[in-house]
Amino acid sequence: MNHCLLPDCLPGHEDCNTIEITYSIFPGVQTASHPCPGKPFIVRGFPKKCYLPNNQKGKKVLSLLYKAWSRGLIFTIGSTCTTGEKNVVVWNGIHHKTEKHGGPPAGYPDHFYLDNVIIELRAQSVE
Repeated sequence: MNHCLLPDCLPGHEDCNTIEITYSIFPGVQTASHPCPGKPFIVRGFPKKCYLPNNQKGKKVLSLLYKAWSRGLIFTIGSTCTTGEKNVVVWNGIHHKTEKHGGPPAGYPDHFYLDNVIIELRAQSVE
C-alpha cells in the first residue's frame, strides 16, 4: 500500500486535492491464516487505485486504512462475486472508492462515505 497526492479535487470535496491510494498484491501461496494453506492464490485487477479527499477526515481515513492494511484486513482470499473463481484476492468488507466520479457505490460524490468507512474500520477494531 502506498499513496500520493493528485492535484484535482473529488466531486463534493472541491476545497481540497485528492489522495490516491495504490494497493499492490502479487500471486503467492496461502499461509495457515488463509482458507486453503499451501494452495496458490490468484490476483486479478492489481494494482488497485482508490481515492480520498485530502482533508482532515480523509487523512484520518488514510491513517486508519494503513493500520488495517498492516493487520491484513483490507483484502482476503476467497471467491469472486462476479465469476465465482476461487482462491482469489478479494475485498474484505472495508469499502473503498475506486472511481473519482459517478457517485455511489464506487465514486464521488458520496457525502456519507468517510463516516461509513470509519464505522466499518471501527467494527474491525481499527481506530
